[in-house]
Amino acid sequence: MSHRVSARTKGLVKNNRTGEVRRFQFNPSGLTYPRGVSYATIDAPGMAYPETQFVKGNVREFNVTLFFWDKPYSGLYESSCNYYGAFLTPERCTAGYTKPPEMTFVMGSWVRTCVLTNLEIAIHEYDTGLHPVHFEMIMTIRQVGV
Repeated sequence: MSHRVSARTKGLVKNNRTGEVRRFQFNPSGLTYPRGVSYATIDAPGMAYPETQFVKGNVREFNVTLFFWDKPYSGLYESSCNYYGAFLTPERCTAGYTKPPEMTFVMGSWVRTCVLTNLEIAIHEYDTGLHPVHFEMIMTIRQVGV
């Protein structure tokens, strides 16, 4: 069943450890969400055709691009890097480090519990002080439960 999301509806990411919520500044233009299964091929001497046996469901992993516009510059870039970066391992070794938190990813009525596996940042424009004012965060997200 397909649900339409209006332009006023905002998606969000919630940090399930801290409870902090960040709403998308702009809704992503789309989302591709794969589902699949794995099968094994069983071969034996003399078989005319190999048997196929179900093994398991595959990991559900998808990419989503978040768009940001911060003109005039207000620090949105640093704030966003800190928030979304907290779903990955720290860049420096820290005492007492635990695994990254899970997130709740919401786009309209589509809600999933996930972990962030990769974060790619693309800066498209700087202001005169070399502060990022137009950037994207491309997140690779893995669902961790049904």
